[in-house]
Amino acid sequence: MNTIHSSIRHCGSSASFLSLIARDVLLPFSTRILLKQIAPLLLTLGLSQTATAASRCDSIITRDLERCAKENFESSDRKLNVAYRTLGPRLSPQQREMLLASQREWIIYKDKSCRSVYNGTAPGEEAGIEKWTCLDELTKTRLRELQYVDFRY
Repeated sequence: MNTIHSSIRHCGSSASFLSLIARDVLLPFSTRILLKQIAPLLLTLGLSQTATAASRCDSIITRDLERCAKENFESSDRKLNVAYRTLGPRLSPQQREMLLASQREWIIYKDKSCRSVYNGTAPGEEAGIEKWTCLDELTKTRLRELQYVDFRY
C-alpha cells in the first residue's frame, strides 16, 4: 500500500481522493502482485491510445496551430467527461461526493494554471496556443488519474 500512496502523492488536489480510494480497496496479496505485473502494460496501452488520438499540429500558421490545440483539448475534455461519468456509478455515495469535490477543485486548479500560462505569454501570438496546450495536457493527466482509479474498480 505504501507504493500506491507514494505514487499518487504528487497528483495535486486529486491526491486526497485517490489515496482515500486506495485505502478503501483492500486487495488480496495475490491480486496486488498481479496488478503490479499488468498495470504498467495497461497504463502504457492507455497512454499510447491517448497520445495517438490527438491531432498533430504541424502547421506553421499561428491560427491553425491554435485551432488544432483547441481541438486537441476538446477531444481530451470529451474523454475526461466519459471517464468521469463511467467511474461515478461504480463508487459508493461517499466516494462519489469525494470525486465530485476533487473534480471541482481540479477544475479551479486547471483554469488558474492555464490562465497563468496564457498571461505569461500574452500579448504574444502564441499565447492562445500555450493556453490550449496547457488545458489539453492537464486534462490528459486528469484522465489518466481517473482511468487509474477506474481500473481499480
